[in-house]
Amino acid sequence: MSPPLVVVDEHLRYDRVTEPLQRFVKTQQIGVELLQAKGLSDEQIIPFLRSLKRRTFVTIDNWFYKARLCDNTYCLIYFHLAMEQQAQIPSLLRHLFQIAGFRTVRERMGKVVRVGHETIRYYQRNLPGEQTLAW
Repeated sequence: MSPPLVVVDEHLRYDRVTEPLQRFVKTQQIGVELLQAKGLSDEQIIPFLRSLKRRTFVTIDNWFYKARLCDNTYCLIYFHLAMEQQAQIPSLLRHLFQIAGFRTVRERMGKVVRVGHETIRYYQRNLPGEQTLAW
């Protein structure tokens, strides 16, 4: 199987996040289809994403929302949700992918994104400061 466009954090439930995402975008989950050895640290995920190139990583771990993690080889999307709200991720991601600047893989690369219910905040490589969009 060729690499996925979306990579899901191993801490998210497969049945609530990965399976619904697979209905509209090629998706695989760390610890299931990718890197079957569980227990990857957050720091180890970054080089893994760089090795895949042009992938979008989905998580609810706020560790990933840092400007210094901007890299042209991937996009990090942190959903500001509680663990019990993770089933909302597929619909929120689908909505995000319909917004200018996030529609294509090319537009997403180099961004570290925080998705909340009212705003989208993000850092983008070579742009100063945090950007904010209402939705």
